[in-house]
Formats: sequence, C-alpha cells, structure tokens
Amino acid sequence: LGRFCIETTVELAPYVHYMSSEYFVEPDRFLPERWLRDGSALNIHPYLLTPFGHGPRMCAGRRFAEQELYVLLSKMLKNFRLEYSGDLDMKFQVLMVPDRPTSFTFKDRL
Repeated sequence: LGRFCIETTVELAPYVHYMSSEYFVEPDRFLPERWLRDGSALNIHPYLLTPFGHGPRMCAGRRFAEQELYVLLSKMLKNFRLEYSGDLDMKFQVLMVPDRPTSFTFKDRL
C-alpha cells in the first residue's frame, strides 16, 4: 500500500456563537455594557470565549497581551474622546474586520 497523509484544518468561528440568541441577549445589537461585571454576558458558558486557548496549551503571553490592552485603552479613553461618524458593519474573515475603511477622530478631553 502507498503512504498517504491526511491533513485537516480546523478553524474556530466564534462569531457564530456570538451572534446566537442561545448564548447572548440581543446578539445583533451593539451592547458593550454586556461585558461589564454585572452585564448579560455573565450567564454564558465559560468556554465559549477562549481566544487564547485553554489548559496546558493556553497562550503563555495571554496575561501580558491583556495587560497591555487594558493600559493602552485606559490611557486613550482618559485623554481622548473617540468619535466615529457614519455607519459601520463587519465582515467575517477568520477574524472580524470592518466592512469599509474607517476614520476615527480622537478629540482631547477638556
């Protein structure tokens, strides 16, 4: 018999779960407050959101990446108001991306 190799690619598409009313209240609405400590996202399955993996093979840089994001966002929001005019939608490529070029305005906080 000849030798052969079967290769399988597995891609997780969490967007399917994020847009499901089985997991989220009003999944098609932009509700950032759902992620607050007392928001509606508290009732979701703990393994539904695992962008860094889980268990012994979890990304070693997870804590550093999250810390950098928190620091950057807190400094930006402390010093600037972020504004966007117009409609913006998403399109699915392995990650979610805006469906058109974006133009944000950073205005100094007074």
